[in-house]
Amino acid sequence: MSAFVSLSRFFTTSWPRPRSLDFPESVLDSSPIDFDVTEVEHSLLTVEDPEFREHLLSSIETASPEQLRALVVQLADEIPELQRSLIQSLASLKALSKGVSEVLNIDRKSDADSSGASFSLESVSTESGSCPSWKSACSVINWNINMEDVPEIESEVSVDVASCARWDICVNCGKKFDVNAVRGPFECCYHPGFLQKDVERHKQRDPRSYPEDFIWRCCNESNPEGCETGYHIPAGDIGLPRLS
Repeated sequence: MSAFVSLSRFFTTSWPRPRSLDFPESVLDSSPIDFDVTEVEHSLLTVEDPEFREHLLSSIETASPEQLRALVVQLADEIPELQRSLIQSLASLKALSKGVSEVLNIDRKSDADSSGASFSLESVSTESGSCPSWKSACSVINWNINMEDVPEIESEVSVDVASCARWDICVNCGKKFDVNAVRGPFECCYHPGFLQKDVERHKQRDPRSYPEDFIWRCCNESNPEGCETGYHIPAGDIGLPRLS
């Protein structure tokens, strides 16, 4: 809730925009821990107000990338539970962008190979009348390929592949998995939201030891297994250290 209030205040107030991590005191620091039911209902109505949402979207569109980055850092500092959701969202966007770029590179390479192959076939067909074999045809168009160097190239490639890390950790479920194994769309089971204490049952306990005292904001359940499935996202794709 305070995220929307902080976002609106960030773009509408007249104080200077933050340029470092030393941000002014947030709304969370001045809010009481036990919210009154009337205050919560009033806050929900404010967020669901179409005019408030339109003003929020307009503020986001007119903000600069530097302002948005600074605000994301501020919200992550104010709401520690939000950090996990930010990591998952940023990792998913980076993985999607990486997949699109790989597909585009494959298409460009295929087009280049097709045009190069057609040119090579035309060159060989026009001048291969006196060539006893394809090796002589290669010499006619000056390919200059030394076949003795091919095993050395293959050995170098095999060494590079073997040196790559085979195991990594998923940023969604936190489990260790084999990145070179056969992948599936249901291999990862996780919660896209973050934990929130159950006011009726919470007794300052550890969420790992007493998961029933906490609920997940994404599904409003205390099930630790996860409510969504998908592919594992390796931590190495977003710059986190790999597991040995």
